[in-house]
Amino acid sequence: MKHRLYLAFAAFLSATGVADLRAQTLADPSFESVQQGGANFYYQPTGFPWSFTSTSGVIQPPSAFAGPTTGFNGTQYAFLQTNTGSPSSNGAGGLISQTVNFPSAGNYRLSLINAYRGTQSAARYAVQIDGVTVTSSVGAFNSAFTANQINFAAPAGSHTFSLISTGPTDSTTFVDQLALSVANGGFSIGTFTGDADSGVSTSKTYTHAIDLDGSGGNVNGVTFSPGGTGAQATYTLSGAGTPNASLTTNTLTGTMHSIATDFFYGGNPATLTLSGLTVGKQYLTTFYAAGFGAAGGRLQTASDSLGNVIYFDEDAAGQNNGTLLRDAFTATASTVTFTFTPTVAGNTYHFYGFSNEVVPEPGTLGLLACAATGLLARRRRSAAQ
Repeated sequence: MKHRLYLAFAAFLSATGVADLRAQTLADPSFESVQQGGANFYYQPTGFPWSFTSTSGVIQPPSAFAGPTTGFNGTQYAFLQTNTGSPSSNGAGGLISQTVNFPSAGNYRLSLINAYRGTQSAARYAVQIDGVTVTSSVGAFNSAFTANQINFAAPAGSHTFSLISTGPTDSTTFVDQLALSVANGGFSIGTFTGDADSGVSTSKTYTHAIDLDGSGGNVNGVTFSPGGTGAQATYTLSGAGTPNASLTTNTLTGTMHSIATDFFYGGNPATLTLSGLTVGKQYLTTFYAAGFGAAGGRLQTASDSLGNVIYFDEDAAGQNNGTLLRDAFTATASTVTFTFTPTVAGNTYHFYGFSNEVVPEPGTLGLLACAATGLLARRRRSAAQ
């Protein structure tokens, strides 16, 4: 229940961009405060502002751990390993943590550089607050240090912030240069089972609702129009020009089942550009998909033209199960472009359907809340008469 509440809170904050304008700075973001005194790797070192638990620690390269030797800050960086066979393991993934005082409840962003060990591109880790995992598992882009961003929700006050390795067995991620900031939007990922929990609603205003490579349909009262590849009236899909209508076995219910049956693929990279946006308005774009194979098989880097980026697995929920990719942003032009680049060239992103909704401004949300309160009071008075 706590996990679902955290995720629901994160989704609301990501959509509305509500957060305090301050953010706590992490202590020792590059793991330099205690020098380990030689080229090696060190499980569960002490003396740092960070606590290192199970198969986590610090590397001072070059070492037998075969981590990167360049591209990081200072002389050391941290590692998160999943290896239950290690004498250092407590049965769970490697975990690093420290206490952070979040000045207000809100949506925050962890920015860092990360890399996976050797060929272990499936290595994953997640953010925890007070021992509760508040993000989906993410991974590094390659075996050299590159930048990454992770959005998460945190309550106000002093809480334990952690990164934990989530596997698979005997895999390692290296991290360095960690920083926290307020996240007014950005990417988030999740799962869904069909129309009922898709988030589609007639209470929202949509600029786009498209069933790509399908015949369209009605989702919770919202019409999804048939789409296509190439230049369309309100969007352009480039790179992904090959149609496929084979995923009839997807488990989604309602109209989302038919939307997730057909898709376009083949882009390396593929881009989707939405047009007709209003500068200064907030939007939430959602991509609806179903797993085409087992988890771990369709790793993608998704980015938008505003600088947001995420590394994720389109098949994270497993074969035939629904996944959601969302991006909350404020338009700086009349268009926005999303770019999808596969980690493995042959496992490109599958475009099933998408929507783009207008996020109500805070003042509008307040007026709606006041109206709802007034209506409730009126009904209570009527019931009492």
